[in-house]
Order: sequence, then C-alpha cells, then structure tokens
Amino acid sequence: MVILFILSYGQERALFLTGFITLVSGGAVWIFARPGIHIGASGLIMGYFGALLLDAYRNPGLMTILIAVLTLYYLSGLFFNLLPGGKGVSWEGHVFGFIAGGLAVCLWRAIFKS
Repeated sequence: MVILFILSYGQERALFLTGFITLVSGGAVWIFARPGIHIGASGLIMGYFGALLLDAYRNPGLMTILIAVLTLYYLSGLFFNLLPGGKGVSWEGHVFGFIAGGLAVCLWRAIFKS
C-alpha cells in the first residue's frame, strides 16, 4: 500500500525515491550497522514511510496531508520498528531507511523544485 502512495506522486519521483533510499540506506547499513546479515526490503519500506511523512511536513497541501494521514492511520505501527527490538531484527536498516526517505524528499525538492 505504501508504494501506491509513493506512485501517486508520479513514476519519475517514485523511481528517484526508490533508488536513493535503496542506495543510501543500504550503504549506511553496510558502513555503520552491527556485524551480521541484514537482508530484506524493510529499509526501503521505512524510507517510503519517512518520505511520505516528511513531504507532508515540508510541503503541506491537501494531497500530501491526506496521504500522510492515511499513512499514519494504516502504518503507524512502523514507528516501533525504529527502536531496537527482537534478536535478529535489523533495526539499523529501519532507522537508516527512514532517514534516507527524509533525505530523498529534501534532495528532490532542492533539485527539481517541485
């Protein structure tokens, strides 16, 4: 469902967000995370989550706020994944993904002014 919200901004922006979040969060996990096997797409999902929320904050409009409200309503449980949890869960990937999503929104606005 979160990808549908991302795609509502357009295919070009969705591809930019996906690539940026994947590279930045993956690189940050590779450099800064604890030793172990970090696998899965949860960093990307958390990046989308962060991007949707920060976009509504930085660029308030009817569409962005509506999407942020729906995101919070359906996916608010994702906030708990930002904290260290169970053994074997890469919470670092979640945090770096969330941060990368916020950075992606800021970079998109700075480059494309939209």
